[in-house]
Amino acid sequence: ATAAYAHIMAPPQGISNLSEWAKKKDCWETFNIKTIELDLSATDGFGERRSESRMAEGAPLTGAVAKSANWLQLATWAKNRDDFDRKERAFMRSMIEASSKGTGLSPKQHKWVKDMWAKAAKAGFSLKD
Repeated sequence: ATAAYAHIMAPPQGISNLSEWAKKKDCWETFNIKTIELDLSATDGFGERRSESRMAEGAPLTGAVAKSANWLQLATWAKNRDDFDRKERAFMRSMIEASSKGTGLSPKQHKWVKDMWAKAAKAGFSLKD
């Protein structure tokens, strides 16, 4: 953002209206060819911490959440409830297929699985044998 701001604030000679310059195709075409140095660290989400996350990507589900029948129970239970929004219910349906195939999940997806099951338990859901 800092580099884009600097680019907009330094238009070619003859252009004085910066807001109009920022709307022009030439502004962004000339910005697009610039090289921007990024000084990223682990606190920015890169580096060592990020590589650890990448190592976990593709990890399969384990335990009760690894069974597609359990996801089907959860999705059916949540279908007509207000506890879960449409995006969460769609994720549940996608997990039915993913768990039946043994598809690996990203760390973010694993967190969402954990949070979703905790939310369901708090709302009164329990698996039926």
